[in-house]
Formats: sequence, C-alpha cells, structure tokens
Amino acid sequence: MHVQASLKTSGSDARLDASAIRYCEERCLVQPVSRRSGRCWYGPAEIRRLAIIQYWQRTGLMSLEEIGDILAGPAATRDWTHTVQEHIDTLRLQAERMSAAVDYLEHMLSHHHDSPADGCHHHESRILHMPLTTAEKYLPGEPLRPTRSGSTDR
Repeated sequence: MHVQASLKTSGSDARLDASAIRYCEERCLVQPVSRRSGRCWYGPAEIRRLAIIQYWQRTGLMSLEEIGDILAGPAATRDWTHTVQEHIDTLRLQAERMSAAVDYLEHMLSHHHDSPADGCHHHESRILHMPLTTAEKYLPGEPLRPTRSGSTDR
C-alpha cells in the first residue's frame, strides 16, 4: 500500500509550515508525488526528506542552499563534502567567538560589580597581547593599535 499525505498533513507530520514546504519545493529540494484537487501530495520518501531538511537546518545551522548541495550529492555543481567542510570551519570560528564572549562576560560579572568594565586592565592586557589576526577575528573595523599611554586606539 502506498501512503501519501497532503501538504497540510505533511506539514504537521514534519512540523513544517506549508510555506516552508512550498519554499523547499520551489528550490527543488522536494517534489510532490502528485497533485489532486489543487493539493500537493507527498509520499513517505518526500516526508522523510522534509524532516531531514528541517533537522539539518536546526542542528547543523545550515542554509537551504547548503542542504541542496548535500542532497544533490555528486550531481551538484559543487562537491558536497566541500560545502560541509566549509560549514564546519565557519561553525568552529563562531564557537571560538562565542567562547571568547562568554569569558569576557563572566569576567565582567565577577570583577566589575562596582566599576565600569570599560578600561578593565585584564581585558586591555589580553587585547594588547593577542596576535593581530586573532584580534581581527573578534573585533570589527580597523585593528587596535597601542597608543603612547598604553591604551588602545583604532
């Protein structure tokens, strides 16, 4: 017996909005098995694919473009393994930035109850001694340069 579900049922099964399913269809990530009475019908394989797309978006923080490259496999214009490796590198950099932000905020909470965190000698020292390439990763704009007084200037 071949089971099919309408877009409405598929969306509730995969916990996707109908608009998200239509968007996946427009991007050629999933296609309905049939159309009847103005409704799109999806089979188990399509519903599974929708669930995979949603899972990869949420857990892998991946875009639909990246997911499309992976789902296309060897037929993709770009090697899917390159897409995945690039995404891993991006996530690792984001994790480093988040870890640095957590360290900074925890320091602020534990050491600056009664004083402003701006001008903190601990953080000024860390900024002055971090390699320029690291500083550029964490700080937007021009690199920081030490001034004659020892503070930093942009």
